[in-house]
Amino acid sequence: MVKYSKDGVAMTNKSGSVLWNQTYEMASPTMTSAGDYVAVGDIGANTIYIFNEYGQLGRVSTDVPIQEIQISEQGVVAAVLSDTSSNYINLYDKQGNSLGSIKASLENTGYPLAIALSPDASKLAVSYLIVKSGSMQSRIVAYDFFRCGGRPSAGYAGTGRIISKGSVS
Repeated sequence: MVKYSKDGVAMTNKSGSVLWNQTYEMASPTMTSAGDYVAVGDIGANTIYIFNEYGQLGRVSTDVPIQEIQISEQGVVAAVLSDTSSNYINLYDKQGNSLGSIKASLENTGYPLAIALSPDASKLAVSYLIVKSGSMQSRIVAYDFFRCGGRPSAGYAGTGRIISKGSVS
């Protein structure tokens, strides 16, 4: 079991004994897990920690504040980063090394509302919010890193339902 707070993260076994712990200071921590991997990031700040059952594997320091994180069963982390003019979806390996970045501008692609990473990290779905002429639209874009080299491989745009974090999985 993994427990996290503003002060740190720890993994315990079934009897409650601590297997490992990591201290940090985060104002707004969030955790995501898949398979044997866990990522803890500070929303609105710039740090992500990556762990497995044995402890910390990597650490990411971003230049732009974190808005959302997801981790794959392979330990790849996808992070939505936002500043005043552009948004980025960055990918990192389990050691925290950059694998690539997708730039999302409010004028062209829209604001990324939610992301979903495939278990093997080969595909990424992004729900973008677009505001044009006073109306809001959702755009779902699928990126296929294996077949299309990270370029969009499929997309859907519509004016009906706005697809947000709770509805993308």
